[in-house]
Amino acid sequence: MLAILVHDLSATGVVRNAMRIAGHMAGLGVATELWVVRDDGAFRDQVPASVRIVIVGKSREFANRRIETLLAVPAIAAAIGSRRPDVLLSAGNHFHLAAGLAYRRAGSPSQTRLMGRASNATPRVPSAMAGLAKRLDGLKYRGMNSVIAVSRELADDLEMRLGIARTRIAVIANGVDIAGVRRLAEAALDDPWFAPGEPAVIVSAGRLSRQKNYALLLDAFAILRRARQARLMILGDGPDRDALLRQAARLGIAADVRLPGFEANPHRIFAHAGLFALTSRWEGASNVILEALACGCPVVAVDCPTGIREQLDHGRIGTIVPQGDAHALARAMAQRLDAARDSELLEAHAETFEQGKMLDAYAQLFGVA
Repeated sequence: MLAILVHDLSATGVVRNAMRIAGHMAGLGVATELWVVRDDGAFRDQVPASVRIVIVGKSREFANRRIETLLAVPAIAAAIGSRRPDVLLSAGNHFHLAAGLAYRRAGSPSQTRLMGRASNATPRVPSAMAGLAKRLDGLKYRGMNSVIAVSRELADDLEMRLGIARTRIAVIANGVDIAGVRRLAEAALDDPWFAPGEPAVIVSAGRLSRQKNYALLLDAFAILRRARQARLMILGDGPDRDALLRQAARLGIAADVRLPGFEANPHRIFAHAGLFALTSRWEGASNVILEALACGCPVVAVDCPTGIREQLDHGRIGTIVPQGDAHALARAMAQRLDAARDSELLEAHAETFEQGKMLDAYAQLFGVA
């Protein structure tokens, strides 16, 4: 039996990939469960019927996600003992510490292999705190049988910065359902911003949080708007929403900025956007970049750790600019909007990340293929 741990079923790349892995393994005849602290979120109705949802722990409205996962450790340990999974996969960085603690509390049973999917690079912190941060991050992976890195750069990061033996690290790149993305991209888009003759729309998508650094994108967009007409749409929800709206008003660009929240089908927007912008402080490897490319949408991204250079073929497929430089980002967006779209090249590159390769690699790692 395979058990996959996520905090909830919200619209994140971690949850999307967890559901894809779960659905694929269930399709291969493996009893598969999603273990969640909260049985809710925008992706709740997309969980495959063949995958069982098991609630571990008790949701506490006063707690944030990290605290809730830690409070769920006793219940996760009990589930390990009672349900006895052959593989317990922590699907994202947010759950690794709790998963490891629960596994040890359950006695580190030999019949269960604990694995962790490293979904993000280790966040960079000021040098005075770097040593402590590295030790804390290292604790997340202690005792895991295998660590799955979503890019080669991330695998190097885990080995060099955290001292994880390379023999414990498997590299499985994120993948996307190319055919499915293209079907969704063909859906009708009835939005006046995308009407013929309207200014180009720059789009981004992700959780409105510090990691995604949308404050930088707003600063760059304000610089761009001084020289040309354009609009900016950031899809997703998160704790930074109000601060971003205030920043847009302060910069005088509020009329040309929209934060519409969760979008069930962002691909139809990617297909019509002038470009996709990624401004994250860190990633593991970006799902949404691959989805934008599959829709034929040009990409401009900041040079963040990790995986972005691999996905954009070191700048051949998308423009990469220095981290934290709003002026460089604004120039790159302007230049890309003026350049040929080259959608066929972008779509062909996205095909090299077809999700079937990812899913087959997980099955092989789990000993099923």
